[in-house]
Amino acid sequence: MNQYTQFYYDFNTGEFPENKDFIHITDNYFDYLIDAGFNKKDLYKLIINSLPNKDYLDFNCLPDYLWNDSLLDKDKFYFHKELQLGPLPPTWDKDYPYKLEMKIIYTKEDIYNYFIKTFKLDKDLMEINKKKELGSIKYLLNEYKNIKAFDFLEPIDFILFLIDYVANLDKKINTILKLNDYVYEFAEFEKDMIINAKAANKNKIVWRQ
Repeated sequence: MNQYTQFYYDFNTGEFPENKDFIHITDNYFDYLIDAGFNKKDLYKLIINSLPNKDYLDFNCLPDYLWNDSLLDKDKFYFHKELQLGPLPPTWDKDYPYKLEMKIIYTKEDIYNYFIKTFKLDKDLMEINKKKELGSIKYLLNEYKNIKAFDFLEPIDFILFLIDYVANLDKKINTILKLNDYVYEFAEFEKDMIINAKAANKNKIVWRQ
């Protein structure tokens, strides 16, 4: 039992449920939030202010406000690995159960950092125009949302895969807006793969068990 599960039951009921599966399910709930980047202060605040008094907490109990400062939507599947929480890699003596969950918080700043990392740019030099680059990200996300030819992907997926695509072409760019030079060829390249993945039901969230 993790410390947050213990505190949840202590705070809400003062006792643990007799069904041990309920404790395991509640452990999974808090482990997911930890993996999604929520810290100790966040989790204790969540328990004290926002969680229902139940025998167990499952993923239907995630408060909507957790997504307030995010580009991601609750219960929506995203294809890019930057937005996913996949299974742990196996070790020499252990295999981990399969899961495919989504992150909760992902921001324009995260896209900016992913762009810098992918193109191996100097972060200190990029800092000079950071405000402009964040504005460009906002502009592109809105643009991709409103172009019907790009609606096979969520805008945030679209821009992250576009970054990968241009980087794999070995193009040397140092500003977000230059991605638009490759946007239609990328859409043509990516569209069938995403449509086929959806047809094969490979766009489903798989929660940890």
